[in-house]
Amino acid sequence: MTGRQIRRVVFRLDGRRIASRSGSPFRVWVQALAGRHEVTARVTFKDATRAKTLRLGYRACAAAVRHPRTGPSQFTG
Repeated sequence: MTGRQIRRVVFRLDGRRIASRSGSPFRVWVQALAGRHEVTARVTFKDATRAKTLRLGYRACAAAVRHPRTGPSQFTG
């Protein structure tokens, strides 16, 4: 693999921009929503490499939609 470096990643949820990252780590938090959804990441590189769009379809389970986790972890041990 060549030494391509990432300049920016723009994240979209169902076509709506939700985040943009220009430094590592390139990640985003997505809420559990009812139904099917698609997260896309548009990756642009520092050199002349063409931008690449990565797609991920997902569907949250019913329990996650009814009772989303909020706040700090409840794990105690």
